[in-house]
Amino acid sequence: MLTLASNYETDGFSHRSNLANLNTLIIDDQGSMRAKIRRLLQAKGIRKTIEAPDGIVAFDLLMDPCVASVQRIICDLTIHRDEGLQFCTRVRRTKTTKIRRTPIILLTAQPDQVIVDIALKIGGIDIATKPISAEGLG
Repeated sequence: MLTLASNYETDGFSHRSNLANLNTLIIDDQGSMRAKIRRLLQAKGIRKTIEAPDGIVAFDLLMDPCVASVQRIICDLTIHRDEGLQFCTRVRRTKTTKIRRTPIILLTAQPDQVIVDIALKIGGIDIATKPISAEGLG
């Protein structure tokens, strides 16, 4: 179960009133899916989002000191150019502690148990199944 809006306790965001300041990176190669996730997050009170079409662009955004600090990542497992598992591994191996510890929620249309197990072992904190809904966000 995806608990993005309910019990978030990293970087001082332990109360729902702070959700508006929760900066979330959305990674999906489909612009329409990024827009849907953004709307669902906004419905939950999360107003700050950054979007990337793939893991390479997303990782560059995370490493860019001019980009606002990200407290949560939502990443599709089947993105182009740098698929979700590779992206998650890159984030977990980075030398920057704050980035390495950023919670990652992975999205999948096909919840294969082997893939889910691997995703959780390499650093995903949760798996959400597409199609995603407001109820799935907490």
